[in-house]
Amino acid sequence: MAALVGDVVVSAISVAIAGGFSSTEIAKIYKNKAVQNMIKPCAFIHQINMVHTPELKERGNRDYLIDIRVHPLDTTLDVDSWARALSEKMIGIIEKITVEGQQVKARPIECRVEDEVLHIIVKYAFKIRASLTDVPEMETIEEYIGRVI
Repeated sequence: MAALVGDVVVSAISVAIAGGFSSTEIAKIYKNKAVQNMIKPCAFIHQINMVHTPELKERGNRDYLIDIRVHPLDTTLDVDSWARALSEKMIGIIEKITVEGQQVKARPIECRVEDEVLHIIVKYAFKIRASLTDVPEMETIEEYIGRVI
Protein backbone atom coordinates (compact mmCIF):
# COMPACT_ATOMS: atom_id res chain seq x y z
CA MET A 1 0.00 0.00 0.00
CA ALA A 2 1.28 3.45 -0.87
CA ALA A 3 1.40 6.22 1.71
CA LEU A 4 -1.99 6.31 3.38
CA VAL A 5 -3.56 9.75 3.70
CA GLY A 6 -7.03 10.90 4.70
CA ASP A 7 -7.96 12.01 1.18
CA VAL A 8 -7.58 8.43 -0.04
CA VAL A 9 -10.07 7.22 2.58
CA VAL A 10 -12.52 10.05 1.84
CA SER A 11 -12.29 9.33 -1.89
CA ALA A 12 -12.91 5.60 -1.34
CA ILE A 13 -16.05 6.41 0.66
CA SER A 14 -17.18 8.80 -2.07
CA VAL A 15 -16.77 6.11 -4.73
CA ALA A 16 -18.72 3.59 -2.61
CA ILE A 17 -21.59 6.04 -2.03
CA ALA A 18 -21.72 7.07 -5.71
CA GLY A 19 -21.96 3.40 -6.71
CA GLY A 20 -24.55 2.51 -4.08
CA PHE A 21 -27.11 5.30 -4.45
CA SER A 22 -29.11 6.60 -7.38
CA SER A 23 -28.92 10.27 -8.34
CA THR A 24 -32.41 10.81 -6.90
CA GLU A 25 -31.32 9.44 -3.50
CA ILE A 26 -28.06 11.42 -3.42
CA ALA A 27 -27.74 13.96 -6.22
CA LYS A 28 -24.21 15.17 -5.43
CA ILE A 29 -21.27 14.20 -3.22
CA TYR A 30 -19.04 16.91 -1.77
CA LYS A 31 -15.67 16.26 -0.16
CA ASN A 32 -13.72 18.19 2.48
CA LYS A 33 -15.20 21.65 1.98
CA ALA A 34 -18.72 22.91 2.51
CA VAL A 35 -20.17 24.87 -0.39
CA GLN A 36 -23.03 27.31 -0.64
CA ASN A 37 -26.06 26.45 -2.73
CA MET A 38 -25.52 22.70 -2.43
CA ILE A 39 -27.53 20.51 -4.75
CA LYS A 40 -29.75 18.42 -2.48
CA PRO A 41 -30.12 15.63 -1.51
CA CYS A 42 -26.36 15.48 -1.10
CA ALA A 43 -23.62 13.89 0.95
CA PHE A 44 -20.76 15.90 2.41
CA ILE A 45 -17.77 13.78 3.47
CA HIS A 46 -14.93 15.05 5.62
CA GLN A 47 -12.31 13.65 7.95
CA ILE A 48 -12.86 14.57 11.59
CA ASN A 49 -9.49 13.34 12.77
CA MET A 50 -6.76 10.74 12.39
CA VAL A 51 -5.07 8.91 15.24
CA HIS A 52 -1.69 7.31 14.63
CA THR A 53 -0.46 4.77 17.19
CA PRO A 54 3.17 3.73 16.65
CA GLU A 55 4.20 0.18 17.42
CA LEU A 56 7.55 -1.58 17.38
CA LYS A 57 9.88 -0.94 14.48
CA GLU A 58 8.12 0.56 11.47
CA ARG A 59 4.62 -0.74 12.27
CA GLY A 60 1.66 1.18 13.55
CA ASN A 61 -2.09 1.60 13.63
CA ARG A 62 -3.94 4.44 12.01
CA ASP A 63 -7.60 5.25 12.67
CA TYR A 64 -9.56 7.65 10.49
CA LEU A 65 -12.77 9.13 11.88
CA ILE A 66 -15.03 10.33 9.07
CA ASP A 67 -18.29 12.29 9.16
CA ILE A 68 -20.70 11.72 6.27
CA ARG A 69 -23.39 14.39 6.43
CA VAL A 70 -26.42 13.74 4.26
CA HIS A 71 -28.69 16.70 3.58
CA PRO A 72 -32.29 15.95 2.52
CA LEU A 73 -34.30 17.89 0.01
CA ASP A 74 -35.68 21.07 1.50
CA THR A 75 -39.18 19.71 0.81
CA THR A 76 -38.68 16.54 2.90
CA LEU A 77 -41.40 16.59 5.55
CA ASP A 78 -40.50 13.60 7.76
CA VAL A 79 -36.72 13.92 8.06
CA ASP A 80 -36.48 11.28 10.81
CA SER A 81 -38.12 8.55 8.69
CA TRP A 82 -36.04 9.58 5.68
CA ALA A 83 -32.86 9.47 7.80
CA ARG A 84 -33.63 6.02 9.26
CA ALA A 85 -34.22 4.52 5.82
CA LEU A 86 -31.17 6.17 4.29
CA SER A 87 -28.88 5.26 7.20
CA GLU A 88 -29.77 1.56 6.88
CA LYS A 89 -28.82 1.62 3.21
CA MET A 90 -25.69 3.70 3.89
CA ILE A 91 -24.44 1.24 6.50
CA GLY A 92 -24.54 -1.56 3.94
CA ILE A 93 -22.59 0.56 1.46
CA ILE A 94 -19.84 1.97 3.71
CA GLU A 95 -19.39 -0.99 6.04
CA LYS A 96 -16.70 -2.32 3.69
CA ILE A 97 -14.83 -0.01 1.36
CA THR A 98 -11.90 -0.57 -0.96
CA VAL A 99 -8.84 1.56 -0.26
CA GLU A 100 -5.97 1.16 -2.72
CA GLY A 101 -7.09 -2.34 -3.66
CA GLN A 102 -7.64 -3.59 -0.10
CA GLN A 103 -11.01 -4.04 1.59
CA VAL A 104 -11.36 -2.24 4.91
CA LYS A 105 -14.19 -2.78 7.38
CA ALA A 106 -15.68 0.10 9.36
CA ARG A 107 -15.76 -0.11 13.15
CA PRO A 108 -18.03 1.41 14.53
CA ILE A 109 -20.71 3.24 12.54
CA GLU A 110 -22.93 5.78 14.32
CA CYS A 111 -25.98 7.43 12.75
CA ARG A 112 -27.79 10.45 14.19
CA VAL A 113 -29.89 13.37 13.04
CA GLU A 114 -28.89 16.89 14.07
CA ASP A 115 -30.64 20.00 12.75
CA GLU A 116 -32.42 17.91 10.09
CA VAL A 117 -29.12 16.57 8.72
CA LEU A 118 -28.18 12.90 8.92
CA HIS A 119 -24.67 12.41 10.36
CA ILE A 120 -23.00 9.07 9.83
CA ILE A 121 -19.81 8.88 11.88
CA VAL A 122 -17.58 6.02 10.83
CA LYS A 123 -14.11 4.84 11.83
CA TYR A 124 -11.73 2.87 9.63
CA ALA A 125 -8.70 1.25 11.25
CA PHE A 126 -5.58 0.41 9.29
CA LYS A 127 -2.43 -1.51 10.15
CA ILE A 128 0.41 0.35 8.52
CA ARG A 129 4.04 -0.34 7.91
CA ALA A 130 6.32 2.58 7.21
CA SER A 131 9.29 2.04 4.98
CA LEU A 132 12.51 2.96 6.68
CA THR A 133 14.73 4.55 4.09
CA ASP A 134 17.60 6.09 6.02
CA VAL A 135 18.49 3.34 8.44
CA PRO A 136 22.18 3.46 9.30
CA GLU A 137 24.06 0.21 9.09
CA MET A 138 25.12 -1.28 12.37
CA GLU A 139 28.76 -1.24 13.28
CA THR A 140 30.65 -4.45 13.64
CA ILE A 141 31.77 -4.96 17.21
CA GLU A 142 34.57 -7.32 17.91
CA GLU A 143 34.45 -8.92 21.28
CA TYR A 144 37.64 -10.06 22.96
CA ILE A 145 37.38 -12.53 25.76
CA GLY A 146 40.33 -12.16 28.04
CA ARG A 147 41.28 -13.43 31.41
CA VAL A 148 41.96 -10.94 34.15
CA ILE A 149 44.15 -12.14 37.03
